[in-house]
This record gives sequence, structure tokens and C-alpha cells, in this order.
Amino acid sequence: IKAPGYFVLNNDRVIQTSQGRLILPVSYHRTLDDYTHKVDDRGIVIWYCSDDEGATWRESSTWWALPVVTKSGMQEPGVVERADRSLFSWARTDAGAQYGFHSEDNGETWSAPEPTALKAPLSPASIKRIPGSAALLAVYNDYRDGGPKLKGSSLYGGRTPLTLAVSSDGGATWPQHRALEDDADKEYCYTAIHFVDDAVLVAYFAYTRPFNEDPPRWASRLRIRRISLSWLPTAKAEEVKSPRPSN
Repeated sequence: IKAPGYFVLNNDRVIQTSQGRLILPVSYHRTLDDYTHKVDDRGIVIWYCSDDEGATWRESSTWWALPVVTKSGMQEPGVVERADRSLFSWARTDAGAQYGFHSEDNGETWSAPEPTALKAPLSPASIKRIPGSAALLAVYNDYRDGGPKLKGSSLYGGRTPLTLAVSSDGGATWPQHRALEDDADKEYCYTAIHFVDDAVLVAYFAYTRPFNEDPPRWASRLRIRRISLSWLPTAKAEEVKSPRPSN
């Protein structure tokens, strides 16, 4: 791929659809200055497809920019295949929510971006389909209540709580939630999801923001949790008080 700019592909993002196509969702940031190589923070979303196991790649027919005034554009997109073989894609924004797209033709074309029910800061979300089910599992920073009022929070800050959410309608709504991490002194991001037997492994960064240091020193830790599928949020999840899953 040759273009004057910066391409971003997050961890745990490339999928292979049931029809064998590889889908690679990326955000593209154009170069603003050829001398300093400064790039535009306002990302646009592009999908690349391969029908030969990655030997060659081509762009989908559509790409999208965020249709609102923005400092971030759309960044760090992901994609998941629904049970009906349609595709759902999403990207983080500074507009208060993850923005979503849909494809009914195996990633050839994509609908215009719209805000999803995943209210979130400018932080990446991860979504996968629960094996043997049509339900989707999302791991993201839940801002349904407006988000935490953290000291020193910035455009990229405030990445807590870390929440599990389940959608039974292909990502249109996410009524079922359960907090995985909610320490207001820490932030959580860059997740990966992997299902094993009757459980799901969730990996993510957990870090403390050093508000009193200049320049700041970040204390980051990689955390991996094994979560029983029975612990995932149910219709009455918000009424149930269950212990946190073990590390």
C-alpha cells in the first residue's frame, strides 16, 4: 500500500469471513508536512480485502470520514461477521461513541458511519461473536453515564471502566452490561478476545496515570483474564452481584 501517510491496524482486528475473504480494517492518517512527516489526527476508515489468503490485497469500494466536526476522525477500526454473514464494523471517535458501519456484500461496500449505542471515549473497542450463538460480545470503556471525571483526563484519557456488553441484534443495541474493571485510579485499553471451551480470554493493558510527573512515566501492565461464559451479562445482569473473575 503506497500513500503519503500513516496506516493504523490494531491488534486482534483481521478476520476471515465464512466465505473465505480476509478483511483488514485500517484507519488512514494523511501526511500534513513532508519535512517533519507530521500526520493528521483525523483518521478515515478503509477496508482491505484478500481472496487469496493474503497474497494480494485491494481496497473496498467505499471509505468513510467522520461526518461531524472532529479532532480525531475515526480511528482504530474493527470488524466482525454476524450470524447472517453480514459484517459489522466500528471505530473509535471523539464524538462520544463508537461509530458503526454495515456491509451486506462481504465487505465490498459499507454503509455510512453512524453513532452506535456503545457510548465511549476516544478508546478502542473489541467485538467478537460468541461461538455457537448469534450474540456479539463487546469489551470497551463504558461511558453511558458520561464517563469518569478523572484528574488530568484528556482527549485520549478516561479509559475506565472496562465493560463487557452483549448484543443479540447484531450490534444495534447493547442492553446487557457487566463491569470487568472499574478502578478510577487506572485505565484499561487495547483489548484482545479469544474464546476457549466454556470461557473467554480477555487481554488488555491496565495502567496508572502519573498526574504529578512531568514528563509522565506510565506504569503499564498486561493483564489476561479467563472469564466463564456463564459470567457474561444476561438479561438480569445489572441486578446480580457476582464476584470479579480471577486473574
